[in-house]
Amino acid sequence: MSEHVPDKPVAHFTPGVAKPVAHYSHAVTAGGFAFVAGQVGFGPDGKLVGIGDVQAQTRQMINNIRLSLEDVGLTLRNVVTTTVYLKNPEDYAAYEEVYKEMFGEWTPARATIIADLVRPDFLIEIQAVAAFS
Repeated sequence: MSEHVPDKPVAHFTPGVAKPVAHYSHAVTAGGFAFVAGQVGFGPDGKLVGIGDVQAQTRQMINNIRLSLEDVGLTLRNVVTTTVYLKNPEDYAAYEEVYKEMFGEWTPARATIIADLVRPDFLIEIQAVAAFS
């Protein structure tokens, strides 16, 4: 866990995570929290992983969240809440299986919202907030 929490908001761009495709950073640290931008299933090369496969996309985006957290000295165990945007309600059980696998015994608060996403091949997007304490 990080020993120093910045006084002012700091934007972070995570090595090993695809470069943002718009005007945002991978994460911002502020006020004792790390706010991780909504992730989609982009691999490090910027290509979508698992076209048509919600489990592959979920696994990739939680890995991206993990990398962004590690970049600021945190882990998935520091996540206090996630917001999940799911394209198809019938994919809930499949995404839930991978979510549980990736988070293990830790159960952060969560909201899952059925939503249209920016591209038709995006099946899911996850945003996370983690605490430094």
